[in-house]
Amino acid sequence: MKKITALILAAALLLAAAPAFAAGMQDLPQLWVKGISTVTSRHSDVPVYTGPDPDWYYRTASGKACVEFGQEVAIYGEESGYLLIRYATTRFGEWIHRFSFVPVTNVNGGWQYDPIWLEYIPIAIEGDATLVDDPDTTRSGYNTIEIDRDFNVAALARIEIDGDTWVYFEAEGYSSVDDEWMMVRGFVLWYDVIF
Repeated sequence: MKKITALILAAALLLAAAPAFAAGMQDLPQLWVKGISTVTSRHSDVPVYTGPDPDWYYRTASGKACVEFGQEVAIYGEESGYLLIRYATTRFGEWIHRFSFVPVTNVNGGWQYDPIWLEYIPIAIEGDATLVDDPDTTRSGYNTIEIDRDFNVAALARIEIDGDTWVYFEAEGYSSVDDEWMMVRGFVLWYDVIF
């Protein structure tokens, strides 16, 4: 009898969580890879940012995030003359991925990609949630920007990676590297988002 009660309780909890997932998530477009290309540049490295404007958006890797000439990148779409890309890099000697924006002129065939479809749905993010620049459950999050989780936060899209659903968000944050408030984009697991 206890096993049946526990199963019924577990099923009820799953059903209760499903509407919360569906309530805001169904309005978010899905991020998809639209192509693979390589980076071109007159220099060896191209600076990349969390959003499509270097004067407005935070730059990860303590303000040093770059893609290298000839590096292969996955392309998710265009926004304001920049491409949202996912690329591989090393951090403390380990391979990781990052999502960033790079000018379309620095990617072979960059102008051929369609715009990214994004929504701007106001949200809040749980205080203990990990916020990262790539959907990766092994990462600890942003280290040099304190992100406001309650005001001026928007869900833009969602992505499924390795069986997890992540919300692609935009928020304001205080960058200790730049010593100013900046916009930042990143990812948070869907169950840490309040629609």
